[in-house]
Amino acid sequence: MFNFLNEHDCILQRGKFRPRLQQMVESNPEELVVSASKKAFKCIPNLKKAIEELTVLKAVGPATASGKLFDYRRETLTKNV
Repeated sequence: MFNFLNEHDCILQRGKFRPRLQQMVESNPEELVVSASKKAFKCIPNLKKAIEELTVLKAVGPATASGKLFDYRRETLTKNV
């Protein structure tokens, strides 16, 4: 499953300082992260819908969602090789 905390660690090292961002990510219940992720995976290849499913999570915007979907897609494609 996605590790949004690692993704946000990377984001926090770049760009504008957002002190509450890490707390917001951590406040997402695991069940919600799993549910939103599964819904998003089922929406692929409709990326717009998949991104909408992930952005229900606190502190996950379109950029983070699209990056995570890219990671997921790459992982699933390389497993089948």
